[in-house]
Amino acid sequence: MKRVIYALALICFLSSGKWSFCSEQKINDNSSIIEYTIPVEVGEKFQEFSSSFSYDPYENPYYVMKIMGEKLCEILPEELVGMLREMSKNKGPSILLIKGMPIDRIIPSNDSVLERSKKKGKVSENAMLGIAYIMEHKFYSNIKQQQGRIIHNVAPVKEYEHTSSSLGREPFLLHIENPYERVPPYFLMLLCLEEDQKAETTYFFINDFLKTFPISIIENMKQPEFRIFSGTAYSRVEERIVPLISEEKELEITRLRLCEDHKSSIEPLSVRAKETLHYIEKAFSNYKKSMASVKLKKGECLIFNNGWWINGAREKGVMHGRKGYIENPYRWIQRGYLYPQTLAEKLQIREHKKPGCVILPKRSQRIYDRDRKRFRHI
Repeated sequence: MKRVIYALALICFLSSGKWSFCSEQKINDNSSIIEYTIPVEVGEKFQEFSSSFSYDPYENPYYVMKIMGEKLCEILPEELVGMLREMSKNKGPSILLIKGMPIDRIIPSNDSVLERSKKKGKVSENAMLGIAYIMEHKFYSNIKQQQGRIIHNVAPVKEYEHTSSSLGREPFLLHIENPYERVPPYFLMLLCLEEDQKAETTYFFINDFLKTFPISIIENMKQPEFRIFSGTAYSRVEERIVPLISEEKELEITRLRLCEDHKSSIEPLSVRAKETLHYIEKAFSNYKKSMASVKLKKGECLIFNNGWWINGAREKGVMHGRKGYIENPYRWIQRGYLYPQTLAEKLQIREHKKPGCVILPKRSQRIYDRDRKRFRHI
């Protein structure tokens, strides 16, 4: 019943007297995206409140999260608050686009993204933390990725411009975020501060895709016979041997760990693993018509499920990527990895005790040697 309500395009006046707009944009039979627009006056009210707040979200993230979350609960339309809470439990939409998200009035340009981040205010970070609070999640980041900042800057960096990564300009094929982590993020949050005319965020619902696979391939994907590597954005390369599909019985969820460009990120450790990756590669080429995309504009926030689903539920896990070459050198997306609150706290404690991680020298790079048909480090 709730899904039917989300699917309706409507303009509603809530009991609080705040106008809002909610719609579902259908791309095709297999994919849809829920859109929600925050009223202008609500965004301005939060912007004013956040600008007068003196605590730094990077130094006091959980205190700031609580304060900002309580403020957003007070001023946001009840419909949006309820949708975010249901989404966090995998009962609502799998992908949500929030328009009119509060961000800083002045977004600096003509500097490196790190310098711009230092110069601007913290309205966007505060808004992201507040949304995480409503979802009863926390941000967590590996210390080796952007120095462990809870909110990452996804923007072109000069020495990495020609890479397919969060630091590059090249298109980025479909993937699950951080599949090499012991516990990948549950949700991703992307907030656009500076847009680009060409680049679009792609997304792809995986459940219908996996239903086309033979049982034998699914069973092969459940075997721990795949070595997955971290990408360019990590200061040190990490790797982990994992199954591509795993059932986490404690949380009663199933999780996918997969990258469309598997030749540069996944090494098969058996003959059947190699055959499985070959099958998946062909399946992607046949199923790519189901991929949809959204061009994020300034003040738009995309939140989506990172490739997991509750066993037996209709809601879908999501893979994402980026299409189109980034032409604007100052395109700037802020990104956060969301974990259930208690799990985020456990990950922080175990940060330096990760079994199965192989740490390589900082300058080490991984390439796929097609002649030897294996990965090697240079």
